[in-house]
Amino acid sequence: MNMQELNLYVSPPIPDKRFPFYLEKQRYHNKKEIFRPHWHEHFELIFMLDGELLLNCNAQSFVGKLGDLFIINPNDLHHLQSLSPIVEYYCIVFDLNIIKSSLIDIFDNDFIQPLIDNSLFFKQNFIYNSYLLDLVNKLSIENESNDVGRTLAIKSYLMLILSNLFRNADYTILKNNNFVKRKSNLRMIQGILVYLNKNFNLDIDLKQLAVKFNISYHHLCHVFKEYTNQSIIKYVTLLRIEKSIFYLENTTYTITEVASLVGYEDSNYFSRMFKKIMTISPSEYINSLSNKLQLN
Repeated sequence: MNMQELNLYVSPPIPDKRFPFYLEKQRYHNKKEIFRPHWHEHFELIFMLDGELLLNCNAQSFVGKLGDLFIINPNDLHHLQSLSPIVEYYCIVFDLNIIKSSLIDIFDNDFIQPLIDNSLFFKQNFIYNSYLLDLVNKLSIENESNDVGRTLAIKSYLMLILSNLFRNADYTILKNNNFVKRKSNLRMIQGILVYLNKNFNLDIDLKQLAVKFNISYHHLCHVFKEYTNQSIIKYVTLLRIEKSIFYLENTTYTITEVASLVGYEDSNYFSRMFKKIMTISPSEYINSLSNKLQLN
């Protein structure tokens, strides 16, 4: 874990910003959590090839295995967790603007712009077909090539993939008030999460937090639970424990000092919360790190 992983907004590892597209076949071994909750304005597709993967997206959970496709819409709050010792998948991330026309045509007006605006969004799980997988394999080959017209070919494959999704996958089109409500809620949740990540070591007063975001206390708790599937208090607790793990792994601070850094004045209470979540105490966690170093 590094401090950059603690940011909620993630800029995908796109090699050339002039062409915002990323594709990689990823394989993980024995990693419980691959990415913590985050979002980006890019469209993302995950084609499962091996193992099992859990996607938590906007408070909904989906389990994927060979043959499954996860569709992550722009600005969806999501994170991935491996459920098997080995997980392999194709990950495709791209900015929808790269396939927009310079003219406002029917394709842009009916499909691409609504996806960008979040007035249209796909259901997150879908069983991909052989045609889609063939397109992804060709896309991967093209991505590795240096042939003339490489970017044009990539755009063509992306448009074919999207057209297949629009023909076969479930999607929703929001109108007027529902669209405004969803966009407003997503923006509010993102703002709250950013605030909590910056102020996790302070006492979080939920009523003051509601005032800060100009909503009622009950609406704050309801919307946060709806989009993250956990309470604000639980989220902050998990966040504090995650931060404490960083300090335990990367510094020489004592447990009492770490407790204070993550917002616990009582180190005994911190130890109890740590054990509740991690199943071992902070001191046992430190010992396990030492044992790993000795083995290496």
